[in-house]
Amino acid sequence: MSVKTRLLASPVGQTAKRVIADQQARRITSSDPTVRSLLTALRAAAPDEGRWAERIEVERRRMRASTEPVVVEITDPDRWRTTIARSRDAHPPVLLDESHVQRTLGEVTRVTSKPPHWGRLLFRLVHRLAPQRCLELGTSVGISGSYLAAGLHTVGSGGRLITLEGQASSAALATRLFAELGLDAQVDVRTGWFDDTLEGALATLGGVDLAFIDGHHEYQPTLNYFAAVEPVTAPGGLLVFDDVSYWDKGMARAWAEVQQHPAVTGSVTIGSVGFAVVRGTPSGHHRIAGLALR
Repeated sequence: MSVKTRLLASPVGQTAKRVIADQQARRITSSDPTVRSLLTALRAAAPDEGRWAERIEVERRRMRASTEPVVVEITDPDRWRTTIARSRDAHPPVLLDESHVQRTLGEVTRVTSKPPHWGRLLFRLVHRLAPQRCLELGTSVGISGSYLAAGLHTVGSGGRLITLEGQASSAALATRLFAELGLDAQVDVRTGWFDDTLEGALATLGGVDLAFIDGHHEYQPTLNYFAAVEPVTAPGGLLVFDDVSYWDKGMARAWAEVQQHPAVTGSVTIGSVGFAVVRGTPSGHHRIAGLALR
């Protein structure tokens, strides 16, 4: 690890990054209501945020500590062999055969779930935007979905979340989590590959106000999901793309193409997450080094 990398990872470096991110956010001005809601969410907590975050994080800690087996189907065993060889987890995945890997709930939670501060931002966005029709691609074990659903519950506007997960084992764990948190009335978990479930989810919702696209982090699939969701997104709707600076360089290219689409009237990239406003007030494209919630 270089001296620069060690410095950035140190407490002093992390504090400096938060200060820089906060300064960058303060410099952004916009006449677009959705962008303004995002900027406000960076600066101010939402009602009941602390209570819900505490409940969800208690469940996250329980799940992270669990060695409950989770068997997932795979289509690329060689890629998984590489992933297993590189894993530094205390309980790395185990290749069962050419089509299945056994993981633990703890390892899946640690590897796939967004950190608490990102969950809080999702909660704040739901509070600020009060969306009726929310979509998530990539449920995993349900942490991000819990923050979205908790936001819907707090707003109390009758909004709903449809979340799509390719792995039946993960979908079952997420369904269990939503029930334990008392959020199952806000969430519809659908299992299957996105190519098979996305069209039906969009038809059920009748449109999209807020979408969190957090699955199949590759160039063409990301553009395909955008092409499916964008036409039914409400004016001023927000599409959130995770891992736009992912190790797969195609994700950065896909995000650049999303930003250039005529329907995208503005965007904010915060660290590795992209926020695109569809058919809003033209507001340009902005970048913030990382997430610095207040």
